[in-house]
Amino acid sequence: MLGGALSKTWWAHRIAHFSIPQPIQSVRVLSSETDEFYVSRILIDWFWPIYHDFDLYKIVISYGIGKIKSDKEIEVLKSGPVLLDKLEPAQTYQIAVKNESIELGLKSKPAEIERITPPLISSMISPGKITSTSINVNFEESDLDQGRFDHYELVIVEARSGSRISYASM
Repeated sequence: MLGGALSKTWWAHRIAHFSIPQPIQSVRVLSSETDEFYVSRILIDWFWPIYHDFDLYKIVISYGIGKIKSDKEIEVLKSGPVLLDKLEPAQTYQIAVKNESIELGLKSKPAEIERITPPLISSMISPGKITSTSINVNFEESDLDQGRFDHYELVIVEARSGSRISYASM
């Protein structure tokens, strides 16, 4: 209503940003683990674009086993690390993180990383002969499908004080 009369026209002023969103920088894995229920998870983080506005842009994480043609996608709604949960152990995951315009669908170039989830512990470790100067550690045979370890770490801790006595990487 303008001055008591009905108007059939109206106007609006809107600003649209046609620029490609800033790319995500330095995607990194903070931690990865496989629990006793054979479920793996990876915690990732990155450097956020300067002046990221969640009203205009969204962060999209795509991940999957093998190539980046991922079967899962997550939209990030707040800043901070993101947990990728319910993953399979001992699998190579491709993870891509991109910044996307909500209104126009413009996408930044994805930042990609690859990570192998920790395998199931499929072999038993038992102590052998223990002397004052040595410990014999026995590893039972590992399941070859799940036994892709880079190395084993053996940490010896004193029972009374809880302090680390020795450390070995094999």
